[in-house]
Amino acid sequence: MSVQCAFCRDIGWPPTAVREPAEWISLAEYDRRGGRRDGPVSHGACPDCAARVLDEHGLDDDALPIDAAVHTDGPKNPLHASVLKR
Repeated sequence: MSVQCAFCRDIGWPPTAVREPAEWISLAEYDRRGGRRDGPVSHGACPDCAARVLDEHGLDDDALPIDAAVHTDGPKNPLHASVLKR
């Protein structure tokens, strides 16, 4: 499974490292490295976009739940409004 940033559309590499990709790369680079486009994709936020969005909302890393992974969809996504600490 690949993870794609919902904001900038970069993809976590390697594709099997959904929890903590070693790096985030462009879709063009993903294709150059032989990434597959026929598998499942999870959406989340790369570290740069996560930091930008948190900053835009006046939040810091303390607003993230401890067990949330930046890549997960739905209510466990740290950028999902239902899990941000106010």
